[in-house]
Amino acid sequence: GLTVVGLAPQLAEYFGAAGGGVLITEVRTGSTADRAGLKAGDCILRINGEAVVAPAEFNRLIEDSLTAASGARPAEVNISMVRERMVRSLKLDL
Repeated sequence: GLTVVGLAPQLAEYFGAAGGGVLITEVRTGSTADRAGLKAGDCILRINGEAVVAPAEFNRLIEDSLTAASGARPAEVNISMVRERMVRSLKLDL
């Protein structure tokens, strides 16, 4: 339910994510990401403690979380992100 792009060093500095990550450019209304509170302009730094350095890495970590979850319960993903130059954490149920 969202679109991400890689963060070039200047953008990472601008958004307060000097360590890198991916930038959310779009969140689809009504999607899981929208319901969790993610917004365009958020920078995702880590998923389940693993650094996110590129969109492909983001996709792999989400897919790994879905694969690891048992069929009886939804996958839960812990996200570390930067919003308005402050690091925040949230849980996303996939």
